Amino acid sequence: MKDLKKIFTVSTFFIITLLFLPIVSESKTKVTFGYEDQQNFPFYIGTGRDIDWNKPGISIELLKLLETKLDIEIDFVRMPWKRCQMDLKSGTLDGIFNASFKKERTEFGVYPMKNDKHDPSLRVINS
Repeated sequence: MKDLKKIFTVSTFFIITLLFLPIVSESKTKVTFGYEDQQNFPFYIGTGRDIDWNKPGISIELLKLLETKLDIEIDFVRMPWKRCQMDLKSGTLDGIFNASFKKERTEFGVYPMKNDKHDPSLRVINS
């Protein structure tokens, strides 16, 4: 009888412990990036909302490499540029890309900085 009580106590403790362990999710972190629905060759190709994954453009391909390296999932959304900025500002988007530096955009976005100034050496596009 003592052994049965001991087994019951240990089993109960084990079950309660399992119930209170945090559930570990195997899903990747998802981020949503918006970009302009107009072509900016060779950085992103095509127009409209659809993305041609066979030839999306250099910027998309670079971000897809980053996605793999960081083990994250990036959702890409194409829309008019002003809407990209509004959605970033409202928090609907996690980021936008190929945005030239404008001081007023620092109110809702982040640029690579060095000594409290934007660092042009870290830009992706040099035009």
